[in-house]
Amino acid sequence: MSFFDPEQKVEAAEAMFLIGAMVGAIQIFISVFKLGDLTRYISESVIIGFMTAAATLLAVSQLGNALGIHDKDTGAQNVLYRLSLTLTRGDHYNYKALGVTVVTLVLAVSLRKLVRRYRLPQFDMLVTLLIVAVSVYLFGWTSPDANGKTIEPKRIVYAFRASNLDAIVLAMTAVSGLALGLDEAILIGVGMSILIFVPRAAKLKASELVLDDHGVVREKLTGDSPCKALLLYDLEGELFFGAALELERYLTELTERAQAESVNYIVLRVKRLRNPDLVCLERLEHFLKKAESLGITVLLAGVRSNLLEALHRLRFEDWFPKDQMFPQGSDEDSATLAAVRSVYERQGDANACEHCRPKRVALGRARWLYYRV
Repeated sequence: MSFFDPEQKVEAAEAMFLIGAMVGAIQIFISVFKLGDLTRYISESVIIGFMTAAATLLAVSQLGNALGIHDKDTGAQNVLYRLSLTLTRGDHYNYKALGVTVVTLVLAVSLRKLVRRYRLPQFDMLVTLLIVAVSVYLFGWTSPDANGKTIEPKRIVYAFRASNLDAIVLAMTAVSGLALGLDEAILIGVGMSILIFVPRAAKLKASELVLDDHGVVREKLTGDSPCKALLLYDLEGELFFGAALELERYLTELTERAQAESVNYIVLRVKRLRNPDLVCLERLEHFLKKAESLGITVLLAGVRSNLLEALHRLRFEDWFPKDQMFPQGSDEDSATLAAVRSVYERQGDANACEHCRPKRVALGRARWLYYRV
């Protein structure tokens, strides 16, 4: 819509109606043919970068209105170039318009914090609009107010901390949006996702492990009795955004099963998870926090250096207990066995599972446990 001149109001209205009809038709097409799952192959970094560029462009395009001056040149040119012309060759600034802009931003931010703090309905933007519109009318001002879109700084910082690839994709998408335009930016971002992320794709696999009567930790067989002390699972695969839905499904089922069976301990063996990225790390964070709120203690076993570094960058240690994380050491399976022993020590005599023999572990007989896959 930016390529329309301010005087072309009829043409702009017709174009807006056409765009609305096209968007609706595309959404119906996606719904009918169930194409929504295709978005799982677009990196979250691309989405964040695109939204950052779009929000910046919207804010920049409204600076003329915020200062009470007319935009210079046509919308066919780059928005940053047009902004420089508007600021250097524009009219005198309208301080009334600037005041309306500042008040609008302060009200919008303040009311949004109030809504989030007290979990109120999302009325903040409507109330801001009403207050500003009524105030402008009462003061007799006719200058247009500013309109913008909020950027999420926390999500941007989270993406940069998650991995180098997320940071590169986000930055390239955002810079492309500012330099070339949003259409080119989304194409560049999706192309980078395909070239960088999708070739790493592998099906995420989850296997349940058990501790049998002989003290051996192995994959669960059909005839094995259920353990009442803990749930022990081994995860394997690429921990990238394409596997996020599958990871979330596994973790949700694990939480629901722990609740149904009244199991208060879950041990996740994450030794064979590779290349963690923003989306899957968020899913893991949500799972750990939800489990904690439900009274379920989750222990991460076999945490490799790349995953450990990602968790450190995202400051998991600020809320996730250090004694529930078992980094992978020189011994191939020592972390998993240490996590199982830790569960038995935490339970003590309260462990009623006949297949675990927790008292022997609590006495320090470390050689009693073995690992076999």
